[in-house]
Amino acid sequence: MHDETVDRTTNGSGKVSELSLAEIKELRLQEGLGNGPAPLTDHQVPTFEEVLEAVEGKNVLLNLDKGWDVREQMYEELAARDMVDYGLFKGAPNVEEANEFMAAHPEAHYMHVVNDAQAGDFEQFTSHMPVAFELVFDNPNDLQAQQEYWDKVDAVSDIWINTMWSSLADGNTDEAALRGSTKAGRPWSTVVPTCCRPTTSAP
Repeated sequence: MHDETVDRTTNGSGKVSELSLAEIKELRLQEGLGNGPAPLTDHQVPTFEEVLEAVEGKNVLLNLDKGWDVREQMYEELAARDMVDYGLFKGAPNVEEANEFMAAHPEAHYMHVVNDAQAGDFEQFTSHMPVAFELVFDNPNDLQAQQEYWDKVDAVSDIWINTMWSSLADGNTDEAALRGSTKAGRPWSTVVPTCCRPTTSAP
C-alpha cells in the first residue's frame, strides 16, 4: 500500500498495519487517485507476489515506492523469479546506505529521491551512481529545481519528475496539465526542460 491507511484508495478505513491480509482483500479499489467520491472498481488490493505474476514476461518497470524499508525482501522475491530488472528500487536514505545497497545488488535499478533535505546528496555519489534521480521541489527557487542542477544530474544519470502530487513539482501535476492550468501555461513544459536527453521512443 502507498498510504499508511486504506481510506484514500479503497472503500475501507483504518491503518494498514492494523488490518489482516484477509481484511484488506475484502476491500475494493477506487478509480484514479481515490479520495471520497471516486467510483469503486471490482479490483482487490494485490500482494507484491500477485503483481509480479501479472507483469512477468511484459515490458514494464515497477516503481517500488514506499518500499525502501523492505527492499531486501522485495529484492529476494524479484530475484527468485529472475525479475530483478523489473523493479525500480527507490528511496531517500543517506548516501552511505544507498551505496551499500547498490554495491550489494549491482544488477538492481536504484533511484535516489532528492528533496530539500537531500539536495546535496548528488555530489556525494562517486563509487556508485543511481540509474535516476527523482527531483522533488515545492518551490522554483529550490536548489534541486535549478537548471544548473538538472544539467549536472542529466550528464551522468536520468531525471524523473513526479507530477502526481502538487507538492512534488511545484504544483505542476498531470491533472493540471490535462486541464491546461500548469504554471507555465502549457502541459508539462515546466518539468520537461530542453536540457534533458530525449527518450528513444515517443511517449
